[in-house]
Amino acid sequence: MKLIRFGEVGREKPGVLLEDGTRLDASGFGANYDEEFFANGGLAKLRNWLAKQGGSALHVRGSVRLGPPICRPTKIVCIASAERTRWITWPALRCTTIIRSAVFNWSGEGSG
Repeated sequence: MKLIRFGEVGREKPGVLLEDGTRLDASGFGANYDEEFFANGGLAKLRNWLAKQGGSALHVRGSVRLGPPICRPTKIVCIASAERTRWITWPALRCTTIIRSAVFNWSGEGSG
């Protein structure tokens, strides 16, 4: 399952892309993919909703525009391949190293 949002620019609705390529409208789930969704176990709740009511969800045509899958993110953290290697190699430094590097690189202060 992949999260999608579809529709006109600025009026996208939540949906899911299933492994077989089927696009389903998840508007009936009742939540958009925003910070609150991720902070409150939204993925598990969405999976449960799909298991129970996914069969009655509307299909989204392949011609319908897809927008960004996340609604108004406040933070974007990117992990470069060198940082990913360090993350795997030094588990104790995972969080602080990646976040520190991302913030420094994004702000232009230092090389990370």
